[in-house]
Amino acid sequence: EHFLRLPLLTDLHITPVPKTHIPTFRELVYDYWFELMRTASRLKDEASRSAYFTDRFHWDDDHVPPYWAVRDGQPIGFVHFRVSDRRAQVADFYVCPEVRRQGVGRQLVRWLLAHLDALSVTEIELSARRDNPGSLAFWESQGFMIGHHQLLMHRDPDSGTAYKGALSSDFDEADLGFEPWKVR
Repeated sequence: EHFLRLPLLTDLHITPVPKTHIPTFRELVYDYWFELMRTASRLKDEASRSAYFTDRFHWDDDHVPPYWAVRDGQPIGFVHFRVSDRRAQVADFYVCPEVRRQGVGRQLVRWLLAHLDALSVTEIELSARRDNPGSLAFWESQGFMIGHHQLLMHRDPDSGTAYKGALSSDFDEADLGFEPWKVR
């Protein structure tokens, strides 16, 4: 596997996000969400973002905690995944823009694969948004392949009609019905 021959970043540490660092991790997640889905209605205000964060990330015995990549004491990326039997799903993967193309993402993937191998995971699933072709190219460069296409339709049950798009980025500010997240 060609990607495993790349040199390790010896100053990068990948560890579970400690409960005591949830506020710092929340800021990193908000940066990720702001970049990826700034106009998503589930992120329209702080209460919505907080509820989504609490629903998505868990620090208990029944869930795998998120892991973050830390360099010089600064978190610069994270991976969040679920494991069930011999299958894993990568739910979230983020590298801060200022450290991209420096091997951080590759090292996070390398760590993730080793971690999942130790758990005898034989299948790993993830999604890449169609409005993020760089993500698809990255995952393909790490050995992942497109297994299927997932189609989405968001509907208004009251009118019985489909909304204009499947991703939050499909909507203009005028379409939203709320003020989008402006500043991070």
